[in-house]
Amino acid sequence: MGNYTRLHTENGAVSVYRTLANIAERLPKEPFFRANRSWLFNINNIAELEQESGGTLEVRLQNNLQIALSRNQTTAFKQRYKL
Repeated sequence: MGNYTRLHTENGAVSVYRTLANIAERLPKEPFFRANRSWLFNINNIAELEQESGGTLEVRLQNNLQIALSRNQTTAFKQRYKL
């Protein structure tokens, strides 16, 4: 799919011709969090946060998307939100 990024919003999903890194640079640090190389999400949309057996975290968003945080991002998330 190249440099296209799929954005999920309250009104559905759209594809934009930007890299995820480029989109992340344009968004405010809060309330967005980069989960891994493939996902960036709004922390206000977290419905559930679950500790995985390997120590990483998985979030389920209000729209039922499930996102696994990388090991490094799990550590960063825990430090940032004091978990």
